[in-house]
Amino acid sequence: MPRVSTAKEFQIRVGENLGAGADVFGRLRDAGINVQASCCYQIGEWAHLSFVPAEPERAAQVLTEQGMDHEVHEVLVVELPNRAGAFAEVLQEIARLGVQTRSAYVTPTTTDTGLVVLKTADNARVLAELNAPSDQT
Repeated sequence: MPRVSTAKEFQIRVGENLGAGADVFGRLRDAGINVQASCCYQIGEWAHLSFVPAEPERAAQVLTEQGMDHEVHEVLVVELPNRAGAFAEVLQEIARLGVQTRSAYVTPTTTDTGLVVLKTADNARVLAELNAPSDQT
C-alpha cells in the first residue's frame, strides 16, 4: 500500500445554522456514504465543513440533489502509524521538499494507524516524493 494517495475533499460553508453539520453528515449517512476523514471549523460567522468521502461521485450527487453548494479539491491522504511524532515527520518531509503545506488535519485512532489529510502547494510532487522507494536498506 502506498504511503500517500490522492482523494477528493469536499468543502461546504454552512454559516451559523444550528444542526447544519448534523444535516450534511446525516444526508451522507442516509445515502450510505462513509466519511473517511472530516474537519469542521468556524471563521467569523461562517462554519465550514471539510470531509473526504469514500465515494466522491455519489457524495457530489447527494449534495447537488439537496441543493448544497460545495467545492471539491484534490488532497493527499497519508496513513500514519499512531505514535508520537508521526505527523511532525510528514510535515518535516514536505518542508524539506520546499513545498508549502496549505492545510492539514489528522484523524487519529486508538488503533495502530491514523490518517492525515493534506493540501499542499504541489500535491503531485509530494505524492511522488513521499511514495518514492527509500534508499535506506
